[in-house]
Amino acid sequence: MPPRHAPSATGSRTSLSGESVASSRIPAVQVCARIRPLLQGEAVQRQALHCKAGRGDTVTVRYAEASKEKQFRFDTVLGPDADQDAVWEHARLNSLMEQLVSGFHVTVFAYGQTGTGKTHTMEGSGCDCAMQDRGIVARAVEDLFARIEALRRAPAVPSHVQDELTVRFSFSQIYNERIYDLLSTEPITGTGLRLREDPSRQFFVEGLSEFECESPDQFFQFYRRGIQRKQMAMTTMNAASSRSHTMLTLSLVRRSVLVSSADEETASVSSSANSHRAPVARQVISRLTLVDLCGSERTSTSSEVSAARFQETVNINKSLSVLRKVVTALTRRSSSGNRCSEHVPYRESKLTALLQHAIGGNSYLLMLACLSPSQQSADESLNTLQYASQAAQIKNEPMPNTDPKDLMIDGLNQNLLAARNRIEALEQEARLHEVQQERIAKVAARVASLTNESGTARIRIEALEKRPVCMRCSKVWLRGSKPG
Repeated sequence: MPPRHAPSATGSRTSLSGESVASSRIPAVQVCARIRPLLQGEAVQRQALHCKAGRGDTVTVRYAEASKEKQFRFDTVLGPDADQDAVWEHARLNSLMEQLVSGFHVTVFAYGQTGTGKTHTMEGSGCDCAMQDRGIVARAVEDLFARIEALRRAPAVPSHVQDELTVRFSFSQIYNERIYDLLSTEPITGTGLRLREDPSRQFFVEGLSEFECESPDQFFQFYRRGIQRKQMAMTTMNAASSRSHTMLTLSLVRRSVLVSSADEETASVSSSANSHRAPVARQVISRLTLVDLCGSERTSTSSEVSAARFQETVNINKSLSVLRKVVTALTRRSSSGNRCSEHVPYRESKLTALLQHAIGGNSYLLMLACLSPSQQSADESLNTLQYASQAAQIKNEPMPNTDPKDLMIDGLNQNLLAARNRIEALEQEARLHEVQQERIAKVAARVASLTNESGTARIRIEALEKRPVCMRCSKVWLRGSKPG
C-alpha cells in the first residue's frame, strides 16, 4: 500500500487568489465547476466549454454553440488540467474540515450528466492508490483523523475539560427510490429501509447501520465493502455508470467532560459513599455528508436492454428533477427575503428529504458541478451550468450542532454570569457610595469646624470694635471732671 500523507490539521493552504485558505472566511454555500478532459473518442469533436479564471476565486465559463455564448460565474472553476489536489485546494475543503471539527455540519455533493467524472471526483482511483490520485472521500477521512490526533495531543484548554473524540459512519444508496444499506451483508432486494422523521422535523433512515472506526485503515475496510455493493451498469455514455445515489455520512462525536475541583476532591476520597459523582458531560455531533449523485441522462440515449434498466433511468431523472425543483424554490425564497414565501418540495423525493439540512438548512454546502467539454454533451452541460448557477443563490445558515439541553445550560450560565456582573457592579456602586458618604462626612465636619471658628472670630471682632468707644467715653469723662 502506498504511504499516506495526511493533510496537516493546522496548516494553511492557498486558494486561486493566493490567500491563505485556512484563515479565509468561507461562504455557507459554494459552487465549484469542474470540466473533465476530452476522452479519446471525443478528441475529434469541437470543444463546447471554455473556462477562464477571473479575479480571486471567481471564474467565467463560456458555453458556445455556433454564434451563441453564455457566461456563468462560480466560486471556483477547474479546467481539464486540474488534478485531485487542485480540487481539494481550490474548493476549500481544508477550511470545510475545520468547520466540521468546530461543530458544524458539512455537505459535499457532485452533480452532473453521466460520464462527467462525478465518481472520479469523489472516489478517485480508490483507497489504495497514491494520495495525489485519491478523491474527496479518502482525503477527507485522512484529514479528519489527522485533526483528531492533533486535538488529542494538544493540551486541554481549560485544563479541567477532557474531550473524547469518536468517529462513526454510515453508507447508503438510493436505488429506484429505495434506500439500501451498503454496509449490510443482506442482499439488495425488497423495499429497502424506511425513511422516518423525528419531532425536530429531520429525516433519518430507520435501521441504517452505523459503525465506529479508530483509524483510516479501519474505515477503508468497510468502505471497500460498500463500494462493491453499489449499483453499477454500462450505458451508451458511460462504461461504468452509477445507477444509485450514494450517501456517506461521517459523524464526529465530541464529548467534553467537565470535572470541577469539588469532583476531584470527592473522587480522591475512595472510602466516601458519595465519591462516584458523575462529571458534567456535553456532547456535540457534527456530520460530514459526501454524496455522489447519479448522472442525468436521456432515456432515448441510454442503453437499457430491459424494462428494469429503463425504470432505473426514469427514477434517476425523477429524483434529480425534484432536486432541481427544491433548488429553484429556495432560490425564489432567497430573492424574496421571506422564508415562508415559497413551498420547498423536500418530501417529493427521498434524496431531497435526506439533504434537507444541507440544501437551505444549517450546513456548509459545497456543490461540485461536473461537466463534459464535448460538443455532443453541450445541451446537458448548459442545463448543469444553469442549475449550478441557481444553487449558488441558496442561503444556508450554518449553526454549531449543540444539544438543546446544552443550549439551555449555556443560557442559564449566561444569565448567571450577567447576574454576577450586575452584583459586582452594585457592590462597586455601594463601595463608591460609602466612599462618597465618608467624604461628605469629612466635609461636613470641616464645615462645622470652620463655622465654629467663624463664630469665635466674629465675637473677637465685635469685642475689638467696642474697645475704642469705651476709651473715648473715658477721656470725655476725665475732661468733664477737671476743676475750673
